Amino acid sequence: MLFEHDLLHQWVPTVKRVDLVKEQCLLKKLIHLKIDLYTPFSDRDLMCEGTGVLLEDEKAACFIMRSEPSDSFFGKSIDPDCEGRVRMNMKHGFMHMQYIDEHTCKFRIIMNVDMKISLTQGWVGKMIMNKVIKVWIYTIAKKSEDFKGSEFAKRLIRNPLYRLLTKRLNISFPEKDQILNTCTK
Repeated sequence: MLFEHDLLHQWVPTVKRVDLVKEQCLLKKLIHLKIDLYTPFSDRDLMCEGTGVLLEDEKAACFIMRSEPSDSFFGKSIDPDCEGRVRMNMKHGFMHMQYIDEHTCKFRIIMNVDMKISLTQGWVGKMIMNKVIKVWIYTIAKKSEDFKGSEFAKRLIRNPLYRLLTKRLNISFPEKDQILNTCTK
């Protein structure tokens, strides 16, 4: 996700658009997400700073996220205008993806997001996030089944960065034919 942020909307159905605002380095970026949750909580906006970390001993990568009400990110000024959308705040976010074997990985995610739903009880926000997460998990499973020939599969082949990452994590990188002709389940 850190390297292919423009494909995030395909993996998370509530995300409608992702723009790269600033790239400090390969593993540290600021992205702007336009999110449509369920009515009446549509038209949300999130400015999110993400940092990727490789955990070579665990054959894993983690992604630490947060959004702070700040005016700049490494010298890049942040426009507070969210085009009529409600700006959410991610206090803390953490994703951990671990390689188990050729057909298995472990995925953990923890997020503390203020969705700016001030007029309702907290349980409404929790209900909405539970629904979002269930849809997201279903979508990830479906995308994994439809990996063959996907845009992400093509990018795995084209971008030498993925070979470097798998080498650093001591994971064998599949050959081009395997990526194009296999379907991970």
